[in-house]
Amino acid sequence: MPLKVLFIHDKPDWLLLAILQECTHLDLEAFVIGSAAYSGFGACREAFAPEELLARHPVSADRLARFRRAYRHLSVNPEAYERFCYERWFYIHAWLELNQELVVYLDSDYLPLPGFGLNKLPHGPMMDSPFLNVLRSREVFSQFLDYMTEVFETGEIEVFAERYRHFGKPHVSDMFVLREFSLANPERCLFVMTTLIEQGICPNVQVSNGHTESNGWRDIYRHPLTGSCYSQRLDGTLVPFYSLHFQGHSKKYAPRFLRESTMDAVFQGRTLWELYRDRYGAPPVGLPGS
Repeated sequence: MPLKVLFIHDKPDWLLLAILQECTHLDLEAFVIGSAAYSGFGACREAFAPEELLARHPVSADRLARFRRAYRHLSVNPEAYERFCYERWFYIHAWLELNQELVVYLDSDYLPLPGFGLNKLPHGPMMDSPFLNVLRSREVFSQFLDYMTEVFETGEIEVFAERYRHFGKPHVSDMFVLREFSLANPERCLFVMTTLIEQGICPNVQVSNGHTESNGWRDIYRHPLTGSCYSQRLDGTLVPFYSLHFQGHSKKYAPRFLRESTMDAVFQGRTLWELYRDRYGAPPVGLPGS
């Protein structure tokens, strides 16, 4: 049975289209919360607008309404972006309650590779990193939503904002709230930040002096036929990668790791602007090479 993976993106994105196409080469079944235009593309079985999910699961909608009443912007990031990061968890909750199945939630710039699967991931009631979430327990996930809302209602979020100051300013994000939930409930939530690279899970791809690297690992190679990626330790040992993360400006390096057939399927001979005009009627995000 294919592993179900869930993506969320609030606007059209060329890389998510490419990732959905790459997933057709893996034993994955994808779902997207965001633009319905993703539905049916590549491995995407179905795409939902957030409002559609909330309408189908009123309990999630009520919980989100309670959170919105309590929310205060305490971040160096733009408010609209930060709000969406918090609110996505309520959309995921609606999807989980409606489907009641195990799902791996991935950031929309997270590329699964050959060999990706649950056997490569840490085990726990709810595993999280900044880019990868295995949602194994709806009960624990529901408890996290309550916790996230309550820290805003009680004002404890201000303590977190001071604890995680950024550029000298108070700052807290949904990921830091999840970290605090994990620390307060270690038996219920396993939180993983950047300790997964030895397991072939790449925290972020960068390019330095012409070398593709990830957190100090130099030269990530991609097999041109199989799409498999690997890196090499200083002792010469090859370590396979089962996923790559293209966060922020790293997105422009993603084409180095995509099959030519994927680029053809996504662009179909069009420029990126033409692709978005034809498919979305919207401007592109993250132009390759920009």
